[in-house]
Amino acid sequence: MRRIIPGLLALVWAAAAWAGSSNLQFGPPQQWVKPTLLPATGAATQAAVKILLLDYQVELTPQTIRYYFESATHIQTPEGLTAAGNIAIVWDPDTDVVTVHKVHILRGDKLIDVLGAGQTFTIARRETNLDYETLDDALTAILQPEVVE
Repeated sequence: MRRIIPGLLALVWAAAAWAGSSNLQFGPPQQWVKPTLLPATGAATQAAVKILLLDYQVELTPQTIRYYFESATHIQTPEGLTAAGNIAIVWDPDTDVVTVHKVHILRGDKLIDVLGAGQTFTIARRETNLDYETLDDALTAILQPEVVE
């Protein structure tokens, strides 16, 4: 079976006292982030998706709170592509700045840099609480990696 690990996604949320950004930022992780090694996939299971890595790191300063998140998912069946083949990031542009560091797909021994291949996120404004007459102004960045399909 092909080994497909989409969603090797690393990003930082910076919640600050000043206005955020309605656009995603792209760049390397900041120096406070401690790297985490990707674990081996191990034996296959019956599940469509196997979570290999969920790494959360937080930096607290008097002015900001920064969150770093990295995940790796092993898609084990074609049904897993439906469950985990898309990436969605939700943030409040009034207060948050989101920086995406990488989106990689590991297919067998081949590493595919999704962002380096020119694919990008689509930004959508989805008001999920309109039924309650509430606007939250949250934005959602969506990426459907083409190389996964």
